[in-house]
Amino acid sequence: MVTFNSFVGQKNVIKRISILITASKMQNIALSHILLIGPPGTGKTTIGQLIDQQLQVNLHFLQGTSINKCSDIISILANIKPYDIIFIDEIHVVNYEILEVLYSALEGNFINIMIGKDYNNKIVKINLPPFTFIGATNKVAMLTKALISRIPNVLQLTSYDFQDIKTIITKTINHLEWKITSEVITIIAHNCRNIPRIIINNIKQIHNYYLAMNLELNENNILNILSFLQIYPLGLNITQLTYLSLFNKTNINKSLSIETISQLLNEEVKNIEIHYEPLLIQHGLICKTTQGRKITKIGKDYLINNQNTIVI
Repeated sequence: MVTFNSFVGQKNVIKRISILITASKMQNIALSHILLIGPPGTGKTTIGQLIDQQLQVNLHFLQGTSINKCSDIISILANIKPYDIIFIDEIHVVNYEILEVLYSALEGNFINIMIGKDYNNKIVKINLPPFTFIGATNKVAMLTKALISRIPNVLQLTSYDFQDIKTIITKTINHLEWKITSEVITIIAHNCRNIPRIIINNIKQIHNYYLAMNLELNENNILNILSFLQIYPLGLNITQLTYLSLFNKTNINKSLSIETISQLLNEEVKNIEIHYEPLLIQHGLICKTTQGRKITKIGKDYLINNQNTIVI
């Protein structure tokens, strides 16, 4: 079972939350509201579950996409018990009208409910017990200032470094009761993105291949397995590699427009910008210019250094 002590990475966030929990217990008050910001798969939901584990209260978990009308959130708020936690994942997709209900709950611990119809309706104020709201998002720019201003603890999850990646791989492998060398773990780490969920999914794919093919997980075999699974250095996938290789097939010093890249990859521009380019830019493999996209020296070196292990 994951605990705050065994949680890998996000040391500053975990420390700040631990302090908040200690302070709330000492004062016998509800934990103050929290907003967790970070890419998908970096541990936002797990952190919410760990907070609940520490406080031992009721956790009401909601997906933002499942909250379609005001009554969806009102029914939860109207039935919470003291110190309960309401966790809303993907809070950025919740519409403004529903958020209006949440504002009064966060700021004044009450909600207003309209009872009756037409000329016979009236607004009834319902006071709420002390509770904790935790919102999670990977698109903070889509949140309203009114919401953010009502959440005192806005916590940004950071990228996982190489040692964190190796630790996550080691923990996952130990759980599967593998016996492999640190060299093999290092190779896997070099081929993983720095997102825990993706790392764990990659390990599961490797595990399936390992079981089905009954192979020894040595350095040579793990490279072959990774190549077969199309898991490449820095966590690139086959589409990202194809994107990078376009500069070799044309002119490596030439800029390519996003429209040209879209046609060559047979992918929509929006998909390329959202799903494929961010990792390439993050690692400095490509850059955006006024003339279009251009491969960098790091990108050229990547293709040269991995030409023997990458087949497109």
